[in-house]
Amino acid sequence: MKKMKILIINDEAFVGFNLSKELIKLGHKVTLFTRDLRFDSYPHWVMTCNSKPEAFMLSNLNINDYDIIHDNYLINWSSLGLFFRMTRKPVVLHVHGDDTRPINIFQKIVKRLVARKSNIMLYSTPDLLKNISWFKGTKIYLPNPVNILHNIPKVKRHKNKILIFATLYKIKRIEYIFSIIKNLDFQFDIIDIGPDSDYYKKIAPPNVSFIKPIKNKDIYKELLKYPLVIGGSYDGTIRVCELESMSLGIPTLFPFKYNNLYTYPLPMPQINEKNIKKHFGNYQLGKKQRIWVKKHHDVVIVVDKLLKIYKDIILRNKK
Repeated sequence: MKKMKILIINDEAFVGFNLSKELIKLGHKVTLFTRDLRFDSYPHWVMTCNSKPEAFMLSNLNINDYDIIHDNYLINWSSLGLFFRMTRKPVVLHVHGDDTRPINIFQKIVKRLVARKSNIMLYSTPDLLKNISWFKGTKIYLPNPVNILHNIPKVKRHKNKILIFATLYKIKRIEYIFSIIKNLDFQFDIIDIGPDSDYYKKIAPPNVSFIKPIKNKDIYKELLKYPLVIGGSYDGTIRVCELESMSLGIPTLFPFKYNNLYTYPLPMPQINEKNIKKHFGNYQLGKKQRIWVKKHHDVVIVVDKLLKIYKDIILRNKK
């Protein structure tokens, strides 16, 4: 395949970053234009912006220099800026969750305006298909990519700690998890990030501790310390953070029952007192979950599918 020059706008849950990194490995030229990702330093192909005007102008990028434009996450200033840029280059839209559920009139307008730029929309989890029924173009499921470590480092594991991998939004219904774990002898860590942090600190049971956000460079090392991870999704969606914990072979539980949104079966025990005790340190479960993630979400597999989508769009755009 001819090597392409690709502009990826925005990054959501490091999907844009992981896709860019793998595309570059394959010889394609990629620019990732996004907000600050909280890295200590950035590779040369990442262009960060921290202000609305800068994002809106896309830092005056010459977007006509690129073969294809991939817009991650619809409802932000960069996406709106893309709408006002004059280009005939093909655009791929990619939705991830909240950008399919706008909460105010501004976000609703932005979503509809940006959608006019393309006739193809990727969605990252199966449950989002119902949220984008209004989009008249082609809709394609692209699984969230995960970097699979072939050699998992050995770390000293916690003896009695479990990680709750959730963002502190009331909409996430984390109080449901609290109601299950409050009488258990385990200690639970939850990452202190999200707009409703103060609310959850008031209602958290005594065996829950709020810890600082984990630095990106330390994420795998820190995750591996926990013999069990509890996911924070309640709506049937498997998020990137849960995929990452499973990719490391860490047994991972979920707040929801398997609901057949995923056409490929996953060992997905639901959170309850019995399963927390049963699967703490159950690395046989973790091994099965790692195999599942590697088969369906390995960034190599996802990028291969994405390149086929790019190629098809570019060919159709030339007709």
